[in-house]
Amino acid sequence: MCASLCTTTNKEKVGRVVFGEASGESANGQLEVAYTIVNRISHAGFPNSLNGVVDQTYTSGGKTYHHYNTLDNSGHDQRWTAAKIPGAREHAAYNSAITQAGHALCATKSDPMSCGPVNFCATNPCASTNSNKYWCVTEKKQIGSHWFTCIKKKTGNC
Repeated sequence: MCASLCTTTNKEKVGRVVFGEASGESANGQLEVAYTIVNRISHAGFPNSLNGVVDQTYTSGGKTYHHYNTLDNSGHDQRWTAAKIPGAREHAAYNSAITQAGHALCATKSDPMSCGPVNFCATNPCASTNSNKYWCVTEKKQIGSHWFTCIKKKTGNC
């Protein structure tokens, strides 16, 4: 699967999420955010394509939001566009996000968590770091300021 994901367009798409969700995090933290996207493609609880995962939305209070909330922030769009310019204040952060997205999409670096995490959150607990009526958290790990979890479909007690 990874070979087909390893394109410049996909690196930009995933890099944009990494830039918004994990700027300022370590390389491993950014890599794990990128891997959550890749891992969701083959997880039963998410769409089975890169575009489907990145563009996935939910509705709350009559409004529609992206699962990657940074994509709903117009300030993020402006930062992302500005950061692409060589010499820009956040150009190094842009490069790092693209690099880590490439590592995950092209499988040139291993996933920091062997279980294939699909969720992350900046706080613990949050909805993404706890089991619920549908999913059991099988592993939880903090990398930088984010918590990452692996989940499986609930079939009884967790």
